[in-house]
Amino acid sequence: MTERPTIVLLRGWMRDGRHWESFPDELSQQLDLISSNARPKQRPRIICADLPGNGSRYSERTPDSIGGMMSAIRSELKGTELVLVGISMGGMLAAEWVQRYPEDVVGFACINSSMRPHAYPWERLKLNNWLRILARLATSLVRKSGETAAVRELERFIMQLTLRPEFRTEDRLEQWVKWTEANPVTPGNALRQLRAAAAYKDPLVAPLAVPCLVLRSLGDALVDPVCSERLATAWQQTLQTHPSAGHDLAVEDPAWLAEALASWYNSHWPLKKTAD
Repeated sequence: MTERPTIVLLRGWMRDGRHWESFPDELSQQLDLISSNARPKQRPRIICADLPGNGSRYSERTPDSIGGMMSAIRSELKGTELVLVGISMGGMLAAEWVQRYPEDVVGFACINSSMRPHAYPWERLKLNNWLRILARLATSLVRKSGETAAVRELERFIMQLTLRPEFRTEDRLEQWVKWTEANPVTPGNALRQLRAAAAYKDPLVAPLAVPCLVLRSLGDALVDPVCSERLATAWQQTLQTHPSAGHDLAVEDPAWLAEALASWYNSHWPLKKTAD
């Protein structure tokens, strides 16, 4: 039989594939639990994609638009029958991909994302966070890129935006610092990503051509959860809500997210029985 659709995980602002932490493994395990008798070819591949300027592609210049970022990621994959899973800005990348290359995508999930015109600017990024982010980027411009103290300040700041206090552990902070020191995001790339996300407008119109799942966290302190609710309404799609997690749902409750996505995935792309 042919392989099931590949799952592509798309991250957001200044993050890369490593920041999914344990989630890809959790998702793989959940897919195996639901399809415990699957043969290797029946288990979908899971790819953590990095956009230019982040992670493995940190030395590249980030494009100035969501469309440009999406095209750069697509050029690295060269595949069809994809299921896109995007968190935050990654949800925008997924929506753009569905709109521009529908032949690639058979479904997508959007986690804690927001897009014009479905939310006010202060809902898409809460007002005090705009000021804090711009101030932090301005400070970064006068810091030496390899200065560990400056990197730690930046990563601690991102933790404050995306995670609830109990998840801001020193071990996690040290790991994030190591990742950023190894693959630093330049202030210019960070600003281009922020501007592109702020300007992005939803390109999709209901009814959508492919299955979609919208997920949100009610404890999100970065993006107002109402943004996901409005996306689900505009797209006429199912909305699933985590009652307490922060913005980075994949880090705070990977098991819950993996179960929700695996159940949705298997409902649309079930295993096909084959002869022994």
